[in-house]
Amino acid sequence: MSRNSQYLTLLEALASNMRLIDLNLSWNTLAGEPPKLITSRTNQSSPGALAKSETERPEDVEPGHQELAASFLASLIKRNRRLQHLNLESTGLTDTMMKILSAALRRAPSLLSIHLSNNPFLIGKGAE
Repeated sequence: MSRNSQYLTLLEALASNMRLIDLNLSWNTLAGEPPKLITSRTNQSSPGALAKSETERPEDVEPGHQELAASFLASLIKRNRRLQHLNLESTGLTDTMMKILSAALRRAPSLLSIHLSNNPFLIGKGAE
């Protein structure tokens, strides 16, 4: 069983759990391999200063994996009326995946917090 298949199996199982209140998937991959953080020094005169972090993702993701992973997660968000906290920080969420998830988030009245930082769909766009 490939790593991508294992993640999909986990997400599918989570989508059927209606008692889940807090889900933390941070620093786990939802879109192929986990993102790699890249930092660089801003200039030589201030060695501690770092430039904005960027995320780099490899292109070895199985076709349809991202959409399927986002669909399972969207199902969990829509169906679970008890989910209060969702942490998807550094999970490799792409623009396509966020479009799928955003529709589900509109139908999640119990959700109190969601963490989405350090994902490719946010890099370079600022906190919108």
